[in-house]
Amino acid sequence: ANVVDNEINAEGHSYIYGLYIEADDAVVDNNKFTIQSDENYANAIEVEASKGIVISNNDIEVTAPSFAYPIYSGMNGGDLEAEYVNNTIAATADIVYGMELCGTVENVINNEITVNGNKTTALAVKSKNANITGNTINALGDNLGNSTTGDSFAPMTAAINLQNSIGSVERNTINSTSRGIFVENGGILIRDNEIN
Repeated sequence: ANVVDNEINAEGHSYIYGLYIEADDAVVDNNKFTIQSDENYANAIEVEASKGIVISNNDIEVTAPSFAYPIYSGMNGGDLEAEYVNNTIAATADIVYGMELCGTVENVINNEITVNGNKTTALAVKSKNANITGNTINALGDNLGNSTTGDSFAPMTAAINLQNSIGSVERNTINSTSRGIFVENGGILIRDNEIN
């Protein structure tokens, strides 16, 4: 299954989703996603139980009052092997997870990710194996108060939040109004990043 060269616009109230994909060797390339909720939650791409999937060269913009998840993966527990390459991601909400990745093997390469709002995490990762390389990451949240969510990642402003992953974070440019790289358990090689 390939999703290529599309303009995908979705507006909704409580919950709105742009694309759900669960297909081996799928390609999601060169699409423009504009996803907006006027009451609560918005998600552009959800990826589940797929091997060999590539999500590349997409322009993804997500806005919501409460929760924004431009890319969300691996929540159903199936094997997921994916690459996210050369995407431009922008999201604004009270709580943002620019990419929340929970698959088996996930590589995040040469993306530009900007998250605005209050508690904004650009990359929330608990993939079993994760490699994050060559990205420009802007976590620009105000980081005020004690926000809560049902998400397994605590709301915070951080460029990268890694939990229980094995992998690497290399050659990224990171701008954050709070935390740059936050690691909880796992084994991560962190080198040659510029953290501002």
